Amino acid sequence: MKNLIGLGLIMVLSCHALKAQKNYCLPAHTGTCHVKIYSFSLGPLINNNNGCIPNYTDYSNTTNLNVVLIEKKKYPLSISSTSFTAGNYGGFSIWMDSNNDTTFSQSELIWISDSCGYAFTDSILIPYDNAFYKKKRLRVRSNWSSTTQPQDPCATLRGGETEDYTIIIDSIQHIIASVDKISEEPILTIYPNPTSGNIYLENLNKQHFYCKVFSITGELILTFENEKVINLERLRQGIYILEIIANEKRHIKKIVKQE
Repeated sequence: MKNLIGLGLIMVLSCHALKAQKNYCLPAHTGTCHVKIYSFSLGPLINNNNGCIPNYTDYSNTTNLNVVLIEKKKYPLSISSTSFTAGNYGGFSIWMDSNNDTTFSQSELIWISDSCGYAFTDSILIPYDNAFYKKKRLRVRSNWSSTTQPQDPCATLRGGETEDYTIIIDSIQHIIASVDKISEEPILTIYPNPTSGNIYLENLNKQHFYCKVFSITGELILTFENEKVINLERLRQGIYILEIIANEKRHIKKIVKQE
């Protein structure tokens, strides 16, 4: 009986291991980079890297592009392309893996351009998620066509480009509840607080890190990279949220700005 239980345990563990190894489908494109994604932004996510060789780029592990978006909030969207040949039009589509099953279903198509062209601006409403600070995979695709937009997150497209990102969905209530919880870095010091100008980060023993300053309503106001002196002089008096991301660890602190 013990042997059977042990065997069953091994089988269960093996099944979990196989499930964990499941990856997202690799999108494919034919032809050259006609209608490549020249620039893409969604709220604080801004990517102006306009390469297209290869036609698929996975930015999901690029830390400075992993942004926090607040649920039930609309964010401005901007996407544009350039083409190697004048007169080439394209369509654009965006999927988000809402349930994190490594599959983009048709119901997870969150935006599609209303026509084919070169540049589009719009807004996207971030859906509610009951698991706060949850990472989601975002897929952005373009294709070379004057009549149709990408309808499938994985299928082979004519020309165009595909880019993957990681976004983090959170709530402002969770952010506020998390302030002053500087985890994983117990000797990190942030001072002075309150401040009328600069704040200083001490004992942050990381070679590479990012700092973001949010308003109390979740608007991203300032971003800094590898700077241990954060200048808040131009901000109005009030309460702000400082987020520090280092080695994929997140530290949050409430900052009081005085005149």
